[in-house]
Amino acid sequence: MNAIIRKHYPASRLPEELRAQFAPGAAVTLTITEEEGRPALSQDELVRCIAQSQRRYRDRGTSVEQAAARIRALRDEWEA
Repeated sequence: MNAIIRKHYPASRLPEELRAQFAPGAAVTLTITEEEGRPALSQDELVRCIAQSQRRYRDRGTSVEQAAARIRALRDEWEA
């Protein structure tokens, strides 16, 4: 597991939502660890997933022209 630890890190350099939790001028210890989760897909697994998704959506019977017309209609609703 990868981890990054920074001691005496200026709180003023944190993102706003975190910075608001600390007094102005405060220093913090910043610890960042990589979450363990599902391992990254291999190239073969990724290609297989993309092909499966393409087959699933290709079988919906919607042409590119029909999809574009539907998107234009939705866009026009919001612009009106």
